Amino acid sequence: MKNTYLFSYLPIISILLFSLSFAIYGLKPASSWRYLSYLLLLFCMVFAALKLISDTILELSLLFFSRDSEGKALNSVRKGSVIYVIGGACSLFSVQFIFGLGSVFIATNVVALIYFF
Repeated sequence: MKNTYLFSYLPIISILLFSLSFAIYGLKPASSWRYLSYLLLLFCMVFAALKLISDTILELSLLFFSRDSEGKALNSVRKGSVIYVIGGACSLFSVQFIFGLGSVFIATNVVALIYFF
């Protein structure tokens, strides 16, 4: 039996990974660890809001324009969240450079866009 909710936890993991990498970059060496938690919370809220907006747009477009009645299109979209988890893990390796973080984030979005089309 296939579990349709197998990949449902991956979006929150990717939000946490990207938020952690941007928050670590924003933390200066002389700053307190308290500011890391504030930056992490800020980036989590921003990325979660963007994820909520993108999910709403995606599911509304599937509602209005998809001819799939069994939900296979939604399951294939859920499998695409693996791309964002891999991108979030790669962003942790480039926390020293904002250019590296930005390029990993943009490359992850481009790869996901290519996957969905």
